[in-house]
Amino acid sequence: MDCEYLTQRGLYWHYVRRVPACFARLDPRKFIRVSTRKKSQSEALIIADRINKETEAFWQSLLTQHDQAPQSLETYSQAIECARALGVSYKPVMDLAREETKDTVNRTAILEQTKLVNNDTAVRAVLGGAEKPKILISTLFDCYFKYAKDNLRGKSELQIRKWKNPRKKAIVNLMHVIGDKQLTDITRQDALEFRAWWIDRVDNENMDPGTANKDIGHINQMINELNDKLRLGLDCPFSSMRLKGEKHNPRIAYDVDFVQNRLLAENASESDSKVYV
Repeated sequence: MDCEYLTQRGLYWHYVRRVPACFARLDPRKFIRVSTRKKSQSEALIIADRINKETEAFWQSLLTQHDQAPQSLETYSQAIECARALGVSYKPVMDLAREETKDTVNRTAILEQTKLVNNDTAVRAVLGGAEKPKILISTLFDCYFKYAKDNLRGKSELQIRKWKNPRKKAIVNLMHVIGDKQLTDITRQDALEFRAWWIDRVDNENMDPGTANKDIGHINQMINELNDKLRLGLDCPFSSMRLKGEKHNPRIAYDVDFVQNRLLAENASESDSKVYV
């Protein structure tokens, strides 16, 4: 590899590459920026070559995984809703097997009373026959969006795009660090590695810890939402991971004279209020 993706910032060399147009719809980042942590250009080249190969492999994986929704998600969601409609909470069959026989007997009685003994959907719902969905990190946003899109009603396309992009970016960053795992396989150690990766960027690339906290917060929110909605029983490994030192840009308060003489003046026009509020 030549020097086309290397740039020097201060004493260190960094791998910097624009996301190719063919991957732009899958990777919302405009540029990939990773510090090689090397001051020597020759040493940085070796690190940058490895980063470049990993980045290109990651883009190829996005192509193969795009739009692959887990097959059991709809069935599992339907089972949860059906169980609730019949007056019980959904429990996987293995959980029911570990509990008292009385619970299983009561659930069977519900199926008999409602004449749904031969209804496959109802049986799966009441007796825990639906398999938990295998959700990959690469499909996390699509799965999460199924439950979050109701909150976006009435928003413009621009507002929706601004809502989507940072969440998609957070997922891309997470996969870059720990790979494309199933949600059930994500550990606290994975979360700590993601946090350490952000700490390194904050220290070496002069990034605001607030940017890291937004990434971590989005991941935590999406996983927690699916964990609650789908009863996945996850340990929520990204909780309590915020970085310290986040910069805040508070709004500048209006001058007292301005408030008294313009906003609160008895004769202040409606147009003045609209301009300054």
